[in-house]
Amino acid sequence: MKPHAALWRVVLVLVAAAAWLGPATVGQASNVSTTSFPDFQELSESVDFALYLAKAAVASPDPSDAKIHLSALWEHLTRGGVEDGAGLVEQLRGFREAVQIATQDDGTLSAVSQMLDTAIRFVSLCLHHVEHALAEGTPSESAQQHAAEAYALLFAARGDPVSPFALGGLRGAIAALPDAIITIKPGDSLQEAVDRVLPGGTVILKPGNYMLHESLRVRSSMTFMGESTDAREVVLAMGSREETALIVGRIGSEIPISVRVANLTVIGGRIGISIASDNGIMAGGSHDVRLTNVTIQDASLAALYVTSGVTTARNCRLENAGQFGLAALWLARITMTDCHISGNGAPGISDLAHFPTSGVLVSASSHVELLDCSIRNSGRYGVSVEETGWLSLSGCEIQENGSDGIVLWDQAILLIEACTVQGNDGWGLRAHSPDCTPSDLAPLSMHYHAGSLVGTANVIPGPDEPHGNLFGAVCPADGDGSLTSR
Repeated sequence: MKPHAALWRVVLVLVAAAAWLGPATVGQASNVSTTSFPDFQELSESVDFALYLAKAAVASPDPSDAKIHLSALWEHLTRGGVEDGAGLVEQLRGFREAVQIATQDDGTLSAVSQMLDTAIRFVSLCLHHVEHALAEGTPSESAQQHAAEAYALLFAARGDPVSPFALGGLRGAIAALPDAIITIKPGDSLQEAVDRVLPGGTVILKPGNYMLHESLRVRSSMTFMGESTDAREVVLAMGSREETALIVGRIGSEIPISVRVANLTVIGGRIGISIASDNGIMAGGSHDVRLTNVTIQDASLAALYVTSGVTTARNCRLENAGQFGLAALWLARITMTDCHISGNGAPGISDLAHFPTSGVLVSASSHVELLDCSIRNSGRYGVSVEETGWLSLSGCEIQENGSDGIVLWDQAILLIEACTVQGNDGWGLRAHSPDCTPSDLAPLSMHYHAGSLVGTANVIPGPDEPHGNLFGAVCPADGDGSLTSR
């Protein structure tokens, strides 16, 4: 077969494929510094090498040399045999499944799957032609025809995201796929980066101040973190006292998300970080959020406001919020370890349920566990547990708060072990009851505590002891001494 005839066959196969599959949607490049999926890049390089071998077979003037190139192509495409799942086709299928899982129900990425389907189909057809070419007993014109068709199919499988006349293929899929890692600097759009990153990917913030004029919304699984391990070097500052700085929650979908926030400081806003279910505050349990080395300061209502999902915080600081450091409401599930909650809440009544302010509020049916945390210098209470809230304290320090260290209401449940509750300007621990009701809380008599309190090995000094609590250790009195027994 003459060389120009082979090239004409290449053109005809590409035209037919384009007519069959239709145009492909191709993603656009961004000015933000990015790093794409390295595994997809390796696949692209593998297809490029296969294309080189096929082209060598087509262009070879010696039929014997052409067959040598085709044999090498077969070995490269199968990599030990298609049946063992190691072939290029199976790798492409595996990555397509990974994309579908990672992107969940994101309809905007359907073009990526379509382009990967294109690549899979063409590589499968290419293998068919290579197999037929190698099956020829001697080098022949038929073998060269199969080689030409294999080259055309590989060219289509590789694709080209730039040319409007080429299929998307693997290169088009890579270009359309969101970036796995996005690095931004002050002045870049935070929301654009958060919206564009691959679900499960990472947004990295260079050191500096990032001004927020409206809430930053995280709607998909990702890691959102400062580049430096010093949280003070990456600052998100909300300019409005009426807006929430960072909202974590997926709107309009029941698919859960997993979000990690790390190495940054959030300043200002009505709420620093809000973690809420997308289907209303009663949905619960739909999100998994991890906060690591995060500082939240100067929110007018609450530093951290959680109404649902599972939240884990480690080495975090909740400081100088107007009413609450942590507000755990409804169906929140929260575990905090080595966290510092200080300077939150002015003396007086809060905007939530008409209860006094506190460093930590555990309300409704929320469950909170605090391990080795400190709660101090609150304007009113250190900790307030109300309704059917559940709180476990272990190894914590609750001290120097403006009123009671801990106060219990309604059906609240408290488990407290190995904690120090001292130096508070009220009781160390008070269960709201007829005998333990300050005059300014008389209207809240219907909220007398009727829940449970279990504790051991705690330090809760009275007013006559060093660092004693002003009004007393425990009210009603700890009759059997179990709270402080060792």
